Amino acid sequence: MKILVFGDFNQVSMPMELEVYIGKVLEVLGEEAEFIVGDNRGLDTRIHNVLSKLGAGERTVVYGVNKINSNEYGFETNVIEVAPEYDENGAEVAVDYTGVKMQYLVDDCDAAICVWDGENKTTFNRITKLKVRDKEVRIVRV
Repeated sequence: MKILVFGDFNQVSMPMELEVYIGKVLEVLGEEAEFIVGDNRGLDTRIHNVLSKLGAGERTVVYGVNKINSNEYGFETNVIEVAPEYDENGAEVAVDYTGVKMQYLVDDCDAAICVWDGENKTTFNRITKLKVRDKEVRIVRV
């Protein structure tokens, strides 16, 4: 079972409940548990730390767009190649790389664990996308 672990981009602290919950997932699913995470510095890196600490590193894949930004623990990676887009004048158009990456993560996971403050609209939208696809989401409130 592929489990996406994500949360509010600006979340500064790592709630202990997340580590406890991931530990329980590992106890219940054992070798069946696989984790997929983003590559942003900050919360994603702290999630990488928790997964490494709990011995799940060999079952963790870090997703990035065009490159991996953060993978301090040497986890397996999945680089999503996205070509630049241009307008009618040939100027490069801004691409929401985080949104592209998140769409791949949502599509690829079976379930998710999310760190959320209850207010961040981007995280709320991601939770909604998961639920629309009938994917179980465990929310760790901060």
